[in-house]
Amino acid sequence: MNHTGVFISRRTATVMAALLIASAISVVPVAAYEWTIQKVDDGLVGRYNSLALDEGGHPHISYHDYDPNYDLKYAAWNGTAWAIQTVDSDGNVGSFSSIASMQRAVRTSATVIVPTAP
Repeated sequence: MNHTGVFISRRTATVMAALLIASAISVVPVAAYEWTIQKVDDGLVGRYNSLALDEGGHPHISYHDYDPNYDLKYAAWNGTAWAIQTVDSDGNVGSFSSIASMQRAVRTSATVIVPTAP
C-alpha cells in the first residue's frame, strides 16, 4: 500500500487536539487589555526584578535596589498608587528576586550575598 502525505501518530493527534482546545478556551483578545507604562521607583533600581499579579490583577514587583543600597525592595499597585517598601537591607541582598501571589498573600525571595573575610 502506497501512502502519500503527512501522517501523525494517534498520540500526537490527541496532544495536538488537546492543545488546540486549551488554546481556544484561554484566548483573550489583545484589545481586552489596556497597557500603561509607569515609573515605579527612582535611582539605580529594578535589576533582578520579578512580577506577579494578585487576584484583582494588580501588579506586585520584587527587585534589587542597586548601588549604593543593595537592598531587596517590593512595590505593589493598589489601584491608584504604588506602595514601595524595603524588604531586606542587611548586606548585599535582592539579587535574583522572585515573587509569587498566592491566596491574597504575596511571597518574595532573593539571593543573599554574604561577603567573606580574605
